Amino acid sequence: MRDRVAFNQANRTALFTNSKNQSKQMAIELGTQDPVSSLYAVRGLGFTPGMQVIFPVLDGGIQYTLEARVVAAELITVKVGSFNAHRVDVSLRRESGPVANRSITAWISADARRLPVLVTVALPVGAAVIELTSVTP
Repeated sequence: MRDRVAFNQANRTALFTNSKNQSKQMAIELGTQDPVSSLYAVRGLGFTPGMQVIFPVLDGGIQYTLEARVVAAELITVKVGSFNAHRVDVSLRRESGPVANRSITAWISADARRLPVLVTVALPVGAAVIELTSVTP
């Protein structure tokens, strides 16, 4: 079993259940997302360089503030081809300040598909690179 979160946006609560099946009810801000949903939300925005978006995220029963900033429009080349893309830097904060070793840089295609072309992720245990390998027309 994995960690689960059930959001109740109307009541501004989330029920977090960990891998040991222990649950806790948490107060959340309206619009709080899980990490994956937050990336979809960011990807759905109309990007312009300099744009910044901030919203709450709940991960592992811990509340963060996600900050996404559109740094620039760039031409990015990966194995599947070259794309005009927006570079988006994403960081997490807690009340105590920035979270070390948890940042994301994503290049999202500048077309209507807004494909995640390349993503680099810094994690406490190292780093990951995710690259688009195929595109369906």
